[in-house]
Amino acid sequence: MGKYADLKDKVVFVTGGAGGLGSEICKAFGENGAKVAVASQNEERGAKSVAAVKAAGGDAFFVKVDVTNAESVNAAIAATVEKWGTIDVLVNNAGGGGGLAYPNFHAVKEEAFDATYKLNTKSTFLCIKAVHDMMIEKGCGRIINISSMAGRTPQPELPAYSAQKAAVISLTKTYAMEFAPYGVTVNAVCPGIVYTVMWQTLVKVFRKLLPDIYGDKTDDEIFAAEIKKRIPMNRPQTERDIANAVIFFASDDAQNITAQTLSVDGGASM
Repeated sequence: MGKYADLKDKVVFVTGGAGGLGSEICKAFGENGAKVAVASQNEERGAKSVAAVKAAGGDAFFVKVDVTNAESVNAAIAATVEKWGTIDVLVNNAGGGGGLAYPNFHAVKEEAFDATYKLNTKSTFLCIKAVHDMMIEKGCGRIINISSMAGRTPQPELPAYSAQKAAVISLTKTYAMEFAPYGVTVNAVCPGIVYTVMWQTLVKVFRKLLPDIYGDKTDDEIFAAEIKKRIPMNRPQTERDIANAVIFFASDDAQNITAQTLSVDGGASM
Protein backbone atom coordinates (compact mmCIF):
# COMPACT_ATOMS: atom_id res chain seq x y z
CA MET A 1 0.00 0.00 0.00
CA GLY A 2 1.18 3.52 -0.76
CA LYS A 3 1.76 6.48 1.51
CA TYR A 4 -1.78 7.85 1.71
CA ALA A 5 -4.22 5.47 3.37
CA ASP A 6 -6.99 8.06 3.02
CA LEU A 7 -6.97 7.53 -0.76
CA LYS A 8 -8.05 3.89 -0.46
CA ASP A 9 -11.30 3.33 -2.38
CA LYS A 10 -11.44 6.97 -3.51
CA VAL A 11 -12.83 7.30 -7.02
CA VAL A 12 -10.41 9.13 -9.31
CA PHE A 13 -11.05 10.31 -12.87
CA VAL A 14 -7.84 10.93 -14.85
CA THR A 15 -7.98 12.45 -18.33
CA GLY A 16 -5.17 11.48 -20.66
CA GLY A 17 -4.86 8.43 -18.45
CA ALA A 18 -3.35 6.28 -21.19
CA GLY A 19 -0.38 8.53 -21.92
CA GLY A 20 3.05 8.39 -20.34
CA LEU A 21 2.37 10.94 -17.61
CA GLY A 22 -1.29 10.01 -17.22
CA SER A 23 -0.62 6.30 -16.84
CA GLU A 24 1.95 7.01 -14.12
CA ILE A 25 -0.56 9.19 -12.27
CA CYS A 26 -3.14 6.41 -12.54
CA LYS A 27 -0.63 3.83 -11.28
CA ALA A 28 0.29 6.03 -8.30
CA PHE A 29 -3.35 6.23 -7.29
CA GLY A 30 -3.55 2.45 -7.67
CA GLU A 31 -0.63 2.04 -5.29
CA ASN A 32 -2.70 3.94 -2.74
CA GLY A 33 -5.73 1.68 -3.21
CA ALA A 34 -7.86 4.05 -5.25
CA LYS A 35 -10.42 3.26 -7.93
CA VAL A 36 -9.30 4.87 -11.18
CA ALA A 37 -11.25 5.77 -14.29
CA VAL A 38 -8.61 5.81 -17.03
CA ALA A 39 -10.11 8.35 -19.43
CA SER A 40 -8.59 8.48 -22.91
CA GLN A 41 -9.29 7.98 -26.60
CA ASN A 42 -6.63 5.29 -26.94
CA GLU A 43 -8.21 1.97 -25.92
CA GLU A 44 -5.07 -0.14 -26.39
CA ARG A 45 -2.86 2.02 -24.19
CA GLY A 46 -5.79 2.57 -21.85
CA ALA A 47 -6.03 -1.18 -21.26
CA LYS A 48 -2.35 -1.25 -20.29
CA SER A 49 -2.90 1.60 -17.86
CA VAL A 50 -5.86 -0.21 -16.31
CA ALA A 51 -3.74 -3.36 -15.89
CA ALA A 52 -0.96 -1.35 -14.24
CA VAL A 53 -3.37 0.18 -11.73
CA LYS A 54 -4.75 -3.24 -10.80
CA ALA A 55 -1.28 -4.74 -10.51
CA ALA A 56 -0.34 -1.88 -8.17
CA GLY A 57 -3.22 -2.70 -5.83
CA GLY A 58 -6.07 -0.49 -6.97
CA ASP A 59 -9.09 -0.96 -9.18
CA ALA A 60 -9.61 0.58 -12.59
CA PHE A 61 -11.61 0.64 -15.77
CA PHE A 62 -11.18 2.34 -19.13
CA VAL A 63 -13.61 5.00 -20.29
CA LYS A 64 -13.32 6.45 -23.77
CA VAL A 65 -13.57 10.23 -23.92
CA ASP A 66 -12.91 13.18 -26.18
CA VAL A 67 -12.06 15.85 -23.62
CA THR A 68 -12.72 18.64 -26.14
CA ASN A 69 -16.37 17.62 -26.52
CA ALA A 70 -18.87 18.38 -23.74
CA GLU A 71 -21.20 15.50 -24.63
CA SER A 72 -18.35 13.00 -24.55
CA VAL A 73 -17.02 14.37 -21.23
CA ASN A 74 -20.46 14.25 -19.62
CA ALA A 75 -20.96 10.67 -20.80
CA ALA A 76 -17.59 9.56 -19.41
CA ILE A 77 -18.28 11.18 -16.05
CA ALA A 78 -21.74 9.56 -15.98
CA ALA A 79 -20.25 6.14 -16.77
CA THR A 80 -17.83 6.49 -13.85
CA VAL A 81 -20.58 7.54 -11.46
CA GLU A 82 -22.73 4.65 -12.66
CA LYS A 83 -19.91 2.21 -11.94
CA TRP A 84 -18.65 3.54 -8.60
CA GLY A 85 -21.32 5.96 -7.38
CA THR A 86 -19.29 9.18 -7.32
CA ILE A 87 -16.07 10.94 -8.25
CA ASP A 88 -13.82 12.10 -5.42
CA VAL A 89 -10.82 13.29 -7.41
CA LEU A 90 -10.61 14.81 -10.88
CA VAL A 91 -7.20 15.04 -12.54
CA ASN A 92 -7.20 17.14 -15.69
CA ASN A 93 -4.06 15.76 -17.29
CA ALA A 94 -4.97 15.62 -21.01
CA GLY A 95 -3.02 18.10 -23.10
CA GLY A 96 -0.37 18.49 -25.73
CA GLY A 97 1.20 20.67 -28.36
CA GLY A 98 4.71 19.34 -28.79
CA GLY A 99 4.49 19.65 -32.54
CA LEU A 100 3.50 23.31 -32.35
CA ALA A 101 6.82 25.05 -31.77
CA TYR A 102 7.19 28.32 -33.68
CA PRO A 103 9.83 31.02 -34.15
CA ASN A 104 7.34 33.59 -32.82
CA PHE A 105 3.66 34.04 -31.91
CA HIS A 106 2.85 35.63 -35.28
CA ALA A 107 3.74 32.37 -37.00
CA VAL A 108 1.07 30.41 -35.10
CA LYS A 109 -1.75 29.29 -37.38
CA GLU A 110 -5.28 30.04 -36.21
CA GLU A 111 -6.48 26.48 -36.72
CA ALA A 112 -3.52 25.13 -34.73
CA PHE A 113 -4.20 27.55 -31.89
CA ASP A 114 -7.87 26.56 -31.80
CA ALA A 115 -7.10 22.84 -31.74
CA THR A 116 -4.58 23.06 -28.91
CA TYR A 117 -6.76 25.54 -26.99
CA LYS A 118 -9.54 22.96 -26.95
CA LEU A 119 -7.15 20.25 -25.75
CA ASN A 120 -5.18 22.25 -23.19
CA THR A 121 -7.69 24.74 -21.80
CA LYS A 122 -11.27 24.07 -22.83
CA SER A 123 -10.96 20.43 -21.74
CA THR A 124 -10.16 21.56 -18.19
CA PHE A 125 -13.24 23.78 -18.17
CA LEU A 126 -15.49 21.01 -19.53
CA CYS A 127 -14.33 18.38 -17.04
CA ILE A 128 -14.66 20.68 -14.03
CA LYS A 129 -18.09 21.72 -15.23
CA ALA A 130 -19.09 18.06 -15.43
CA VAL A 131 -18.26 17.35 -11.76
CA HIS A 132 -19.23 20.77 -10.39
CA ASP A 133 -22.69 20.03 -9.01
CA MET A 134 -21.73 16.60 -7.68
CA MET A 135 -18.75 17.82 -5.68
CA ILE A 136 -20.62 20.81 -4.28
CA GLU A 137 -23.52 18.59 -3.23
CA LYS A 138 -21.10 16.19 -1.50
CA GLY A 139 -19.26 19.02 0.20
CA CYS A 140 -15.86 17.58 -0.64
CA GLY A 141 -13.61 16.79 -3.56
CA ARG A 142 -10.21 17.33 -5.11
CA ILE A 143 -9.49 18.82 -8.52
CA ILE A 144 -5.91 18.81 -9.79
CA ASN A 145 -5.11 20.48 -13.10
CA ILE A 146 -1.90 19.74 -14.97
CA SER A 147 -0.48 22.97 -16.34
CA SER A 148 3.19 23.38 -17.29
CA MET A 149 6.29 25.35 -16.47
CA ALA A 150 5.44 27.10 -19.75
CA GLY A 151 2.29 28.37 -18.06
CA ARG A 152 4.36 30.12 -15.39
CA THR A 153 7.40 31.11 -17.43
CA PRO A 154 6.42 31.54 -21.11
CA GLN A 155 8.59 29.59 -23.51
CA PRO A 156 9.28 31.64 -26.68
CA GLU A 157 9.25 28.54 -28.92
CA LEU A 158 5.84 27.48 -27.53
CA PRO A 159 3.76 30.66 -27.63
CA ALA A 160 0.31 29.09 -27.99
CA TYR A 161 1.02 26.29 -25.53
CA SER A 162 2.41 28.76 -22.98
CA ALA A 163 -0.68 30.97 -23.20
CA GLN A 164 -3.05 28.02 -22.94
CA LYS A 165 -1.29 26.52 -19.92
CA ALA A 166 -1.25 29.94 -18.25
CA ALA A 167 -5.01 29.98 -18.73
CA VAL A 168 -5.20 26.64 -16.89
CA ILE A 169 -3.51 28.27 -13.89
CA SER A 170 -6.01 31.12 -13.99
CA LEU A 171 -8.91 28.66 -14.23
CA THR A 172 -7.48 26.83 -11.23
CA LYS A 173 -7.50 29.95 -9.07
CA THR A 174 -10.93 31.07 -10.26
CA TYR A 175 -12.55 27.70 -9.60
CA ALA A 176 -10.75 27.40 -6.25
CA MET A 177 -12.50 30.57 -5.08
CA GLU A 178 -15.89 29.25 -6.17
CA PHE A 179 -15.44 25.77 -4.67
CA ALA A 180 -13.76 26.79 -1.41
CA PRO A 181 -16.95 27.29 0.67
CA TYR A 182 -18.01 23.75 -0.23
CA GLY A 183 -14.88 21.90 0.90
CA VAL A 184 -13.56 21.26 -2.61
CA THR A 185 -9.93 22.11 -3.33
CA VAL A 186 -8.59 23.08 -6.75
CA ASN A 187 -4.83 23.12 -7.39
CA ALA A 188 -2.43 22.93 -10.31
CA VAL A 189 0.79 21.04 -10.92
CA CYS A 190 3.28 22.48 -13.39
CA PRO A 191 5.65 19.84 -14.78
CA GLY A 192 9.03 20.88 -16.08
CA ILE A 193 10.67 18.84 -18.82
CA VAL A 194 9.55 15.22 -18.83
CA TYR A 195 10.61 13.01 -21.74
CA THR A 196 7.08 12.13 -22.78
CA VAL A 197 5.70 12.04 -26.33
CA MET A 198 5.50 15.84 -26.32
CA TRP A 199 9.22 16.30 -25.74
CA GLN A 200 10.07 13.41 -28.05
CA THR A 201 8.30 15.48 -30.70
CA LEU A 202 9.80 18.80 -29.60
CA VAL A 203 13.42 17.71 -30.00
CA LYS A 204 12.72 16.94 -33.65
CA VAL A 205 10.98 20.29 -34.10
CA PHE A 206 13.91 22.13 -32.48
CA ARG A 207 16.29 20.42 -34.91
CA LYS A 208 14.31 21.95 -37.80
CA LEU A 209 13.86 25.37 -36.16
CA LEU A 210 17.51 25.63 -35.08
CA PRO A 211 19.55 23.82 -37.76
CA ASP A 212 22.72 25.79 -37.00
CA ILE A 213 22.64 24.57 -33.39
CA TYR A 214 20.95 21.18 -33.54
CA GLY A 215 21.18 20.11 -37.18
CA ASP A 216 23.78 17.39 -36.52
CA LYS A 217 22.62 16.44 -33.01
CA THR A 218 20.78 13.29 -31.96
CA ASP A 219 17.44 13.47 -30.17
CA ASP A 220 19.12 12.60 -26.87
CA GLU A 221 21.75 15.30 -27.36
CA ILE A 222 19.13 17.92 -28.11
CA PHE A 223 17.11 16.90 -25.07
CA ALA A 224 20.20 17.10 -22.84
CA ALA A 225 21.04 20.53 -24.21
CA GLU A 226 17.52 21.80 -23.53
CA ILE A 227 17.69 20.46 -19.97
CA LYS A 228 20.99 22.28 -19.40
CA LYS A 229 19.54 25.49 -20.85
CA ARG A 230 16.22 25.49 -19.01
CA ILE A 231 16.53 23.48 -15.76
CA PRO A 232 18.79 24.88 -12.97
CA MET A 233 19.12 21.44 -11.33
CA ASN A 234 20.34 20.16 -14.72
CA ARG A 235 18.26 17.02 -14.76
CA PRO A 236 14.93 16.13 -16.35
CA GLN A 237 11.79 15.54 -14.37
CA THR A 238 10.13 12.14 -14.36
CA GLU A 239 6.54 11.00 -14.64
CA ARG A 240 6.76 9.81 -11.03
CA ASP A 241 7.88 13.27 -9.86
CA ILE A 242 4.67 14.71 -11.26
CA ALA A 243 2.50 11.85 -10.01
CA ASN A 244 3.81 12.35 -6.48
CA ALA A 245 2.69 15.99 -6.53
CA VAL A 246 -0.76 15.02 -7.81
CA ILE A 247 -1.15 12.35 -5.14
CA PHE A 248 -0.22 14.84 -2.43
CA PHE A 249 -2.85 17.35 -3.59
CA ALA A 250 -5.45 14.56 -3.63
CA SER A 251 -4.64 13.43 -0.09
CA ASP A 252 -5.89 14.60 3.28
CA ASP A 253 -2.46 16.11 3.90
CA ALA A 254 -3.48 18.84 1.42
CA GLN A 255 -7.02 19.36 2.73
CA ASN A 256 -6.32 23.01 3.60
CA ILE A 257 -4.43 23.84 0.40
CA THR A 258 -6.31 25.34 -2.54
CA ALA A 259 -5.73 27.81 -5.41
CA GLN A 260 -2.04 26.86 -5.44
CA THR A 261 0.33 26.15 -8.31
CA LEU A 262 3.13 23.69 -7.57
CA SER A 263 6.06 23.68 -9.97
CA VAL A 264 7.92 20.40 -10.31
CA ASP A 265 10.61 21.63 -12.66
CA GLY A 266 14.01 21.54 -11.03
CA GLY A 267 13.98 25.26 -10.29
CA ALA A 268 13.02 26.50 -13.75
CA SER A 269 10.18 28.62 -12.31
CA MET A 270 11.29 30.97 -9.58
